[in-house]
Amino acid sequence: MSLLTVTMVVLAQFTTDIIRNTARSRVVKEVELNAQLTMNRMASEIRHAQSITSVSATEVVYLDANSVSTILRFDSANSRVERVINSIAESITTPEVRVTALNFTSIESAGIIKGIDLAISVSQKSISAPADYKHQANLATKVFARQKLY
Repeated sequence: MSLLTVTMVVLAQFTTDIIRNTARSRVVKEVELNAQLTMNRMASEIRHAQSITSVSATEVVYLDANSVSTILRFDSANSRVERVINSIAESITTPEVRVTALNFTSIESAGIIKGIDLAISVSQKSISAPADYKHQANLATKVFARQKLY
């Protein structure tokens, strides 16, 4: 009976560890994937812009391929990145994560904005998650608007 009890305790501990590690891996994967997807979406938007109109720490205004004024901005109240066209905002981050920081810095040449230096921090949605389940992804890149060929 005591041998069976010891075996059950060891199996229970092993199962608990597997469940805990699986949950932790899921959090890391979700945060990393969403951070990369958000960064790629912003970079693509800027890369395909006709021109970059203005840059602040939390907002970029540019003309898209159809000459429509478009804004990429950090909505700190809702912890997300938004794309705004004609005063209609759409989130480009998923509800499973929250953006904790987003910084835009212009890269200029002869007074003309040529590109953007992007830095973003993304973490899991739950602020009150246990320390073992907290993860934050920090990404940075430089993006330049493509030059027109014609």
